[in-house]
Amino acid sequence: MQLFFVSLLLLFIINSSRADNTTPFGYCPSSVCDNGLNISYPFWRLDKYNSASPQYCGYPGFGINCSQTDSILYISDDFFNVTKIDYDNSSLTLVDIDGVDHIGCPRVHHNLTLNDDFPLEYSELDLYLNFYFNCTVSLPDSAYPLDCLTSSGNNSYYYIRDYEPEDLKWYGICEKKVVVPVMDGGFNRGVGTAIGEGFVLDWQIAKECRKCEASEGRCGYDNSTHESLCFCNDGTIKFDTCTTESQGAFPFFPVLREAERDSGRPHQTGKTRIRYFINHHPPEAEPRISSRESPNCSRATLLSKLFQLLDAQKQPIPLYDDSVTFDTLHLVARNRFLTK
Repeated sequence: MQLFFVSLLLLFIINSSRADNTTPFGYCPSSVCDNGLNISYPFWRLDKYNSASPQYCGYPGFGINCSQTDSILYISDDFFNVTKIDYDNSSLTLVDIDGVDHIGCPRVHHNLTLNDDFPLEYSELDLYLNFYFNCTVSLPDSAYPLDCLTSSGNNSYYYIRDYEPEDLKWYGICEKKVVVPVMDGGFNRGVGTAIGEGFVLDWQIAKECRKCEASEGRCGYDNSTHESLCFCNDGTIKFDTCTTESQGAFPFFPVLREAERDSGRPHQTGKTRIRYFINHHPPEAEPRISSRESPNCSRATLLSKLFQLLDAQKQPIPLYDDSVTFDTLHLVARNRFLTK
């Protein structure tokens, strides 16, 4: 006999057979791009992402798109080639792919904008170059000219930011200013080489991942629900933390005792009250809850509101599918994961 558990707070099915309970963090595999770059948590393979299964383990925005030659990370509206990830020091080296042309002449066209909510920040290993393009008047002598960009009598220049005159008035003189980070040591080999070697960014723990990582879990995200997830080393997926007492966790409910199933009384697990269905019949103690099947999925009605039943990948699942058995189901979820 198949049972359908309904919690007043949540409705969600996790098939325990899908979890890798033998390998720690089975949901968070490492990978290697074709160019040899190791991709591990908190980064993840964007090119392996499956929109039909919208969960991933890693920080939002840390997806890397691997190709045969490049490993691309998207930041704001720009993209950069990741040439190195230092997991011990929580830093990565990025190169602006369009930063220099084939003769080593700088052609940077945009500033790098790091959002305050994005867990990347500039490194102490960087220095900053201020570029001024298409200037109609020569800039002070401390500016370095870019002879390869001279055009129609206009010139371009750059400064090391720490040595730029504080009162530099470039508005109305130069067309554009762009700030470019480079590695401090690379600048000694020329500006084109420095841009080609890239710059370093450090990462911090993402705000939404602090609770999860404090509980020794790994953070993830579900694009279909826009919710943070916590992947635990026992192969389970929870909400905010791997701590079992957390209100946001996926609890793994024990099997109801026979007396509770027969009486229709709710089963209490922590703060969660679990009710069950036998086929389509609601528990005697909770007549307000009912269920029904549609051609594509099962639905449950709770307090006059209709909700759709989803599996661990947030896909519709038939409640009475012959392949789904009581032994492989744990009913867990939260009201924010319900889909009307």
